[in-house]
Amino acid sequence: RRRGAPRGLGLRRGRPDEVGHIRPLLRRKRLRGPPLARHSGYLPYRRRWKTPVVGPEEVANDFAINDQTAYDFKVRYDFGGSFYSVRLGPVHIVALNAYTETAQGSKQQQWLSAEMMKVNRAATPFLVVLTHAPWKHTSTVHQADQELATTNLRDMAEPLLHMGGADLLFAGHVHAYERTLPVHGLRHFVVGNGGNYKGLSDTWLESNFTAFREGSLFGWGTLELTRDAGSWLMHRSEDASIIDSEVFAAQHALHIPTQQEMVAEIIAEESGPVVVVVLLVTVITFCVVGAAMCWLFNRRSNKEDGA
Repeated sequence: RRRGAPRGLGLRRGRPDEVGHIRPLLRRKRLRGPPLARHSGYLPYRRRWKTPVVGPEEVANDFAINDQTAYDFKVRYDFGGSFYSVRLGPVHIVALNAYTETAQGSKQQQWLSAEMMKVNRAATPFLVVLTHAPWKHTSTVHQADQELATTNLRDMAEPLLHMGGADLLFAGHVHAYERTLPVHGLRHFVVGNGGNYKGLSDTWLESNFTAFREGSLFGWGTLELTRDAGSWLMHRSEDASIIDSEVFAAQHALHIPTQQEMVAEIIAEESGPVVVVVLLVTVITFCVVGAAMCWLFNRRSNKEDGA
């Protein structure tokens, strides 16, 4: 399946012709929606972007900003279009939301934990994650550790995604493009260079995990996945030329350990030294017994020879 990944389209002043390369993709979406309604949380998003639904939406209308700079919000928007999953051909897609409750025991945490147990590599060899703010990148802006909502989601979801063997994670938020090397098997993509009134972000931190980054060009990406392999292309908006590409193999035979298997592995690791000690004691015992029997046999033989 082939999927386009435009970000922030329609927000950049000037050069409207640059979206011509992906206009066929945009025609599939109806971008019109109701006017902004401040009395109900997430209403424009909920009405405009129709997504797979894993449960009836639960929205609290007591939204509050505790610290805008630190992205510390009081908000709850569960199920509906907030977080969901869908299987399309060879890919299992999981969409996560940092701007709702993400603590242990939250609706999103319980749902994601159950969803990872449903990953079937035989049916969907790719596991792709979508979220707004990136977890792993080198831009000087929007570092995950500086934004509480992102940190909370990452700390909750990352161990579960590693257990499920997630392959690719796509995010925006940072107005630039970056692709990382695999980090614990997971490739992180920042695709926030579609366009924005604020312009692009082109200042970077030192890194040993970045495969490619570009903060001076607007662009859009295409992801193509088959049952055996995947490819990613990042295009420059002005002429659709390719500025970055990556290919990767599918994980058909990835084994997801069950809870019983994980417990057995922990027990085996903890009992390993005990087993070694038991084996050493057994070997020493056999050696001592053997030496004693040899001494007795030799003593008896000497007595018989003397007689």
